[in-house]
Amino acid sequence: PRDVACQEVLDRTDNLYDKLNAYSTMVHSRGAQKEKLRDAVQLGMYVLRLLGEVFPRKPGTLSIVRELMRTRKTLRGCSDKDLLSLPAMENKEKIAAVHVMYLVMFATFLDEDSRPYYALIVMRLMVLSCLYGRTTWSPAIVAQFGGIEAAVGNLSGARRLFDLS
Repeated sequence: PRDVACQEVLDRTDNLYDKLNAYSTMVHSRGAQKEKLRDAVQLGMYVLRLLGEVFPRKPGTLSIVRELMRTRKTLRGCSDKDLLSLPAMENKEKIAAVHVMYLVMFATFLDEDSRPYYALIVMRLMVLSCLYGRTTWSPAIVAQFGGIEAAVGNLSGARRLFDLS
């Protein structure tokens, strides 16, 4: 029933921003059902492409390492004070992308085949926060990126991020 109502909204408008609530509801609904986790990820990746946030179709080690280097490079220019005093994100497209990524992130963590997307999404969220400003999800994003840094052996970087979050 929920997908039917959402599909009706999608069919009645051409404006992406009018469709975002329906897409978000569909991603959230599918992400809450174990047998539909992959559907949630696929739909989320489709919506993110529409919003200009493109992820590899089949992410692997190389794409994860590349995103980690990009994220670390972005963070190199940010002191702790800079990170703590980021302005609120105002870019409408980036706010929408962050919202969708945050919804998809949980499905990627729970679906083993989609797990490489989890790291990519967390790192992209971290970059977007540094470049465009903070959101209500920023503390959790910083902590989750700290977890990635810990997983790759950068314990001092992880500690810094955990302390900031």
